[in-house]
Amino acid sequence: MQNQRGRHLSWKKCKENARLLVKALHILIDGDLDKFKDCDCLKKNIDIDWEGTNLWVKKTRLRDLAELTHKCGRRLETEEIRDAIHGLKKLEILEDKRGANNSKTITGSDKWCFMLKLPHIDKQENLDWLFGIENKQGEWERRRNEKPNSDRPTQAKQTELAEFASTITAREASNYNATKNLGEFNQETPPDLATFTNSITSQAASDRVTNKGAIAANNRGIQLKKESEFVEARKQFELAIKLNPDNAASYYNLAEMYEDAEQFDSAIKLYRDAAFRGFAAAYCKLARLYVIEYKDWTKAVEKSRLGLQLIENERVEDDRILKSVSIVKSALLIYQAWAWKEQGRWQEALAKLQAAVKLESDRGLTYGIMAEVLENLGKKAEALAAWKNCLAYARSEERDEDIWIGKARQRLG
Repeated sequence: MQNQRGRHLSWKKCKENARLLVKALHILIDGDLDKFKDCDCLKKNIDIDWEGTNLWVKKTRLRDLAELTHKCGRRLETEEIRDAIHGLKKLEILEDKRGANNSKTITGSDKWCFMLKLPHIDKQENLDWLFGIENKQGEWERRRNEKPNSDRPTQAKQTELAEFASTITAREASNYNATKNLGEFNQETPPDLATFTNSITSQAASDRVTNKGAIAANNRGIQLKKESEFVEARKQFELAIKLNPDNAASYYNLAEMYEDAEQFDSAIKLYRDAAFRGFAAAYCKLARLYVIEYKDWTKAVEKSRLGLQLIENERVEDDRILKSVSIVKSALLIYQAWAWKEQGRWQEALAKLQAAVKLESDRGLTYGIMAEVLENLGKKAEALAAWKNCLAYARSEERDEDIWIGKARQRLG
């Protein structure tokens, strides 16, 4: 790697420095810098704010960032910070917002304005996403490995969506997004997609064999689960993860087993692992658990938003994929609305529910939540119609909808 001034940089060292820089910026914006002395000048000189989940450093100097890292444990020299910024920029994690045309200004200036493109606002979640967890690869390494082929990230993501679409049904009786079959390798997938799925990282033949083994183990787990062989199914999902730690579907399927066993903390962790790997349906499951089990409305809203953001960032043209993504998007909107209802944000909740109905018009849960929202907005006639739709579409075998059946019957008398 070479920076803008032509010097050869060590990616390993650059990664270490980038991690400290990102951590220090989080400490500053989170207000944790207040525990240190003599930081007023730093707060003044480093103008920082959130724009969604993107961290926008509107104004700073390299010398101020060097002092910030010093306050946070280890001082980086200005050139180390410059190199870390260029490393993040090269991997398209950082966007240079200076807008200068003069090459000398771009390469040699002490003044900086940039935006870090992050998926979360939580410090640890962003550090884990960017730099990895223990032996799990982070976005830094992923993009480093993919950088030689600029087309690969987009192609890989589209392939992941295609694989997802080929394995999800429109709607199964027991779940909104057919999670029973999610992640199963569909033999009807076109050969070119199947081949690319097994060689997506363009690694050696042995790695492709390992990936096939992970897919096979995941499929065995799904079949064993259907046969109620839960212990053996769990072992197969664990084997699939061991063979391919980047297989999001295996984390998701294993998380479902823990959720079914009411081991919700373990399920949450595994759903996070799947979401960490870009699996939108996992964000939906997280939002649902935060609503149903934990009553944590703030986290439910945040996870729903992140899932919706992930879906919106993908450009999908295949009708199979669009249909499947619409189901997940509808559920994300529903759980976000449910959380907002509990927070008393009636109008915002209603807007999300109306959007969900456009995507999936026969879900009783949507109408149940909508009825309560409309009641609180004083729209009695519309609420009554929503209760009728709730009773017409809700199914008692679905836990999320069963409670709304009772409420609907009470209201309709």
